[in-house]
Amino acid sequence: MFENKKHNIMERAKYTYFKLPKLLMYGEKYQKKIKPVDKLAYAVLFDRLNVSVENGWVDDNGDIYFVYRNESLMDVLNVSKATVVAIKKRLTEAGLLLEETTGRANRLYLLEPVAASKEEAKYVIQKDKDDIEDQSKMTEEEKRKISESMKKQKGNKEREEQDEVQKLNSDFKTPVNHGSSESENKTKSKNYTSEVKKLNPSNNNLVTSKENKDNKESYAEQNERLENSVSAYKGHYEVEKELIDHFIEEHDIIGNYGEWIVSNFKKFSRGEFDTFRVFYDKLYYAHQSAEKESGIHFALDSYFTNKSDAFKLELSKTFWRIIQLNRQGKIKKDLNNLLFSSFKNDFLSFAKSIKHEQEHQDEPAVPISGFLEEHER
Repeated sequence: MFENKKHNIMERAKYTYFKLPKLLMYGEKYQKKIKPVDKLAYAVLFDRLNVSVENGWVDDNGDIYFVYRNESLMDVLNVSKATVVAIKKRLTEAGLLLEETTGRANRLYLLEPVAASKEEAKYVIQKDKDDIEDQSKMTEEEKRKISESMKKQKGNKEREEQDEVQKLNSDFKTPVNHGSSESENKTKSKNYTSEVKKLNPSNNNLVTSKENKDNKESYAEQNERLENSVSAYKGHYEVEKELIDHFIEEHDIIGNYGEWIVSNFKKFSRGEFDTFRVFYDKLYYAHQSAEKESGIHFALDSYFTNKSDAFKLELSKTFWRIIQLNRQGKIKKDLNNLLFSSFKNDFLSFAKSIKHEQEHQDEPAVPISGFLEEHER
């Protein structure tokens, strides 16, 4: 006899979900304009509507609004402030979010996604209801073809082995008029047995490592093949773009240095990953060198928020200024060195301002963990 089960808080937690409109997944407009993290943010904000209704947060038009700080969204999504700002910007541009200033905390309005056409609406509704073939099961026709192919391969292999055995038999036969000695016959017999065993898959362990090595590409040939394979995609726009985007995310470049300079790096690297990497290396090593020289470690994504945001914009202006001078032919020295030295001067100035502020607050200059440690890991 089955016993009724009581509701349990642990069980309830497992079945509490965020909701996400399918239009954001299948609608062509949203597929192109927003990223996966934006869709997740939309689901989090959509969940907040329930809290707004409970609090009675409805304006004069009857529209539901909510107040949700950037720090809260940063915590939920585990991203930097710059990333949250970028997420909200993309959602706004896609017509999914509206932010209104009130003189205090901004009001947020979540907007409903809209299908581009009736055809798209029908497609989204029916997308997961259409009959989909179970491709994990083989049809009878596929099974028959595989069986016939295996029989054919087995027959061909057996014939090849028989032909090879006959060939070896003829090669190792001793002509009557040659009078081979008994020791020579034993040697030939031993060689014959060894050759026949090589044909038997169950005795593959008898093939020496040297013979295996002779039948394979050398290390140099393998390395050349791999390098050619990778180089074949060099200059391919989509591949280069994916490499750049992955590199940006992996090193949290937007969080550390701001979206302005990342946008400029992407623009003037012309979609080439190697060029983008050179720009970033000049910036990163300038930051590292300035920290060592000043003795102050600072992470721009978490320290002096207002001050660091202004400084990130200044870094972007420095990069832009150097590019403009270079295009005008006014740079006489090496561009690499100029980028590095200019970025380093900016970082040293920023470190000096931090130290000055700390000294005037009668606080010791406490190293802030983050940047160097994070990258050295």
